[in-house]
Amino acid sequence: MKAEAFHQLLSDPIRLRALMLLATHRSLCVCEIQEAIDVAQPKISRHLRRLREGGVIVGERKAQWVHYRLADELPEWCQAVIDHTHQAVKGDPAFVEDEQRLKAMGGRPAPMCGS
Repeated sequence: MKAEAFHQLLSDPIRLRALMLLATHRSLCVCEIQEAIDVAQPKISRHLRRLREGGVIVGERKAQWVHYRLADELPEWCQAVIDHTHQAVKGDPAFVEDEQRLKAMGGRPAPMCGS
């Protein structure tokens, strides 16, 4: 993966917030990410598609939901950037609010096995 392409994917606030949620929770469906970030489902799906096409995340269907997680094949340096960024944003109000909205969500789908 080229550094420029990877950093361009992370440069969008919605993609970064979605990625940080996935770094915390390992696996989330579109509806959970939508609820946490509080934007329309088509917009979330579009950003998740960009991350998936860039090889940063993978999706797996379970019943009517598609669960996303970080790609296993990420180069070590990409995973290190995600890990360091994850630590850096823990107290940031936007990320804290995302976590609060996710925790308050009712009717969440069952997590994927091994997640």
